[in-house]
Amino acid sequence: MKTFKGIASAKDMRVAIVGSCFNGPIADALVSGAAQTFLELGGAEDRLTIVRVPGAFEIPCTLKKLLTSGIEYHAIVACGVLIKGETTHYDHIADQVSARISELSVEYNLPITFSIITAPCVDSAWQRAGIKGSHLGVSGMRTALEMADLFKKL
Repeated sequence: MKTFKGIASAKDMRVAIVGSCFNGPIADALVSGAAQTFLELGGAEDRLTIVRVPGAFEIPCTLKKLLTSGIEYHAIVACGVLIKGETTHYDHIADQVSARISELSVEYNLPITFSIITAPCVDSAWQRAGIKGSHLGVSGMRTALEMADLFKKL
């Protein structure tokens, strides 16, 4: 019996981060955490592409642009922040963005991690950005690299 498992190493990996700018300081923390993790895990700066988009809704079309650019990425990390408000806008955006990211990952057979915070309030969002507890940018990059390594082995 063979068992396959990836390791979180950025050595020789080409990775992109697509990060939204809306909810700026929290989104910035996610992107910088993901980028720093890439470098700490042996990645080279010239093999990391960071693309900033206005909001989470723009992430899927930007992912598709990267996927069809002719550059071979081993993984992509999608970073953003959605905070629930008093209208249903949050629900529509969160549902559509998560569905499209998943579809693109399967369609292009490429690990695309969902490091988009969906939170009821700003305080909860900060907690997911590493202020207290887990850091979704860091864990998203680690997962992306682990999956990219696994895909190389399969």
